[in-house]
Amino acid sequence: MSRLINEIAARNTAIATCLFFSILFSTNYSLGDTIEFSVAQKATYRELVEKLQKRHYSKSKYDQELASLHVARYFQKLDPGKLYFNRADLDKFILLQKKRSGKFEDLETSQSIEIFNIFKTRVKKRLDGLLEVLSSYISQMDFTLDEYLNTDLEDRNWANNNEMLNDHWRKHIKNQVLSLKLTDKSLSDITDLLRKRYERQLTSIEQYNSMDIFGLYANALTELY
Repeated sequence: MSRLINEIAARNTAIATCLFFSILFSTNYSLGDTIEFSVAQKATYRELVEKLQKRHYSKSKYDQELASLHVARYFQKLDPGKLYFNRADLDKFILLQKKRSGKFEDLETSQSIEIFNIFKTRVKKRLDGLLEVLSSYISQMDFTLDEYLNTDLEDRNWANNNEMLNDHWRKHIKNQVLSLKLTDKSLSDITDLLRKRYERQLTSIEQYNSMDIFGLYANALTELY
């Protein structure tokens, strides 16, 4: 399906194609809350939906049900570990999607950027807070407790509330520490490794641009066909 996206982008009008590649190779990406989709991306997305509805063997219409599944899959693309969004977040945006009455969704009117901005805010808040207390947080971990963490991300449920989400995070970090301890690393080395890992994640989230969001959102749709 990624191949179909590329084919559609390549077959757009000459103007759209020029715009598409100028954005693709430009260093002046729109970041953060100022992210906007280009004319080429909007045209490519519309053509993608139309071709999927007409050419794919399933010929599934982009109706209310499929639009809701699209949003759910996009959530999973952004947050596969289910560490930043909870069930209420997912339900909120699925409900908003249903209120559109299954009408065709332009990329411009999609919820993709809004959802991403929430995700980015959550990532920064969570990791910034963790980095401030990382050393003491790790040193206080109790590995004698009998606890369970579902490592099957597809099978893992979204947290029902923020309390459960915090518990998912606690177990997630504890599992990372435990995995590193099993390699005979000291707590000091583990802290340094995780600090660098979380700092890289913060750097990465700041570098997201419209191309990244477009790719995630478009692929979330094609995976449903």
